[in-house]
Amino acid sequence: MRCHAGNLSGQQISVLAKIPTLVVFGDHLADVPGIWQSAFEGCQKFVDRVKSAGGDAEMMYLPKLGLKGNSHMLMQDKNNLQVADLILAWLDRHVDSKTAGRTK
Repeated sequence: MRCHAGNLSGQQISVLAKIPTLVVFGDHLADVPGIWQSAFEGCQKFVDRVKSAGGDAEMMYLPKLGLKGNSHMLMQDKNNLQVADLILAWLDRHVDSKTAGRTK
């Protein structure tokens, strides 16, 4: 996963700012030197840019939330149900609540 925040124009970021965005990372950032840590930092910059444009973006770093042992295949890890619960709760707070009053 790479977030190319530097490659996106201000216009592109403003369009993305209209969409709630969640980025999830596990804790094996140092396993492949230069790759995952760089991806993490790039995604954090992306999240920061979206937030600066007034968007709803969040970096969910699992070790910070008490979940450890996750690879880049979050839904195949042993704690996948806990990860799914975090994501579902985020969706409830950031997506479902904002669309509750809308009609199709």
